[in-house]
Amino acid sequence: MPAAAGSAPSGDPIRIGWANTDEGGYSFPGMTAGAEAAVAYVNANGGINSRPIELVSCVMAGDEASSAACGQQLGNDMSLTAIAAGINLFSGPFFQATSGQGWTVVGAVPLTAADFAAPGVVFWNSGVLGQIGAAAAYVTQLPDVASVAVVYDDNPAAAGAAQQIVDAAEAAGLTVTSVPVPVGAADFTVPITAAGAEGADVFMLMVDQRGCIAAAGAISQLGLDSTVVGTAPCADDSVIESAGDQVDGWYFADGGSNARLGSGVDPEVDEYLEQFATHGEGAPTQSFASYGWGTILALADVLGGLGDALDQESVNAAVSAFTGPVPLGARTVSCPGPVIPAVCTGEGRIFQIVGDVVVDANNGEVIDPTAAPAVASAPAGSATPGTTADQ
Repeated sequence: MPAAAGSAPSGDPIRIGWANTDEGGYSFPGMTAGAEAAVAYVNANGGINSRPIELVSCVMAGDEASSAACGQQLGNDMSLTAIAAGINLFSGPFFQATSGQGWTVVGAVPLTAADFAAPGVVFWNSGVLGQIGAAAAYVTQLPDVASVAVVYDDNPAAAGAAQQIVDAAEAAGLTVTSVPVPVGAADFTVPITAAGAEGADVFMLMVDQRGCIAAAGAISQLGLDSTVVGTAPCADDSVIESAGDQVDGWYFADGGSNARLGSGVDPEVDEYLEQFATHGEGAPTQSFASYGWGTILALADVLGGLGDALDQESVNAAVSAFTGPVPLGARTVSCPGPVIPAVCTGEGRIFQIVGDVVVDANNGEVIDPTAAPAVASAPAGSATPGTTADQ
């Protein structure tokens, strides 16, 4: 993708707007770390058609006010070539502001109902749609599973994810119970018990990193032997370092590849780890860093294909026509999406934590429930994990 390895880009920079929740209670600075590493990598290798990228960042703090302010700041900045967005739990005001100025924003990870309904945005990774869909499909295919317990953060994104799990499990004929847990709760013993996890075959977690750590302690204290399935935050550095062997053996869903895969398993992961060590700050495995990396690299690829035609209309059309792949992310992208127009892929993958690394639990296969909706209604145990007959 870079113009020429080692050549220094010159001329006017291609300015890309970037907004992410880097501050506040629910913050994801790893996303920005990945985006900044990608910019440094591209610029160190010739830029976009020999021009450097400049990332114009606006920091959100996990509230509507900062979301609206960033949307207005970036949306009104006509010196930008494109706008990309990381994670925003209050995305509605942001996308209203940017779409009002005619932008089609490239979103990294859709999480909330506002993301799914947002005008003027294309998500090149599946986020909640793919991760939860993949987790639900995987669980309903496991043999000898009759019951599922779900504990989720009491926020709209996690509640919507939990409902997907409930619907899929019930459609597969499983008994399922779900219980919310207050944001930032330190003790998960009560909600885990209330969800019936002590007698469930599978225990599913729809929580952030702090919740994964708290749940790990409670599961250990209660002596549960259920199969545990979570989402990507449960494989974050902070979780594995804090919970240690308490999370050993846990499964989790992700939208693409995972930076904790062992060396030699995935060439994209190997390249990412090598380049992040040179161009990034912090750990390459920090939460959502790979999503920031992949989103910016894919966007740079799209912009590079436009040559000098970098006007808003041309860029909007190009990002909407992108078909993938996204580095470390979705293999296939198609906008508008098959279920939700803004979400252009439904792909998810399943991994397992083994020590301080992860292994692919589904033989490298992608699970895309949006491409095969019948998966959720298949009888429990009708397919062995790792096969694709019902995916």
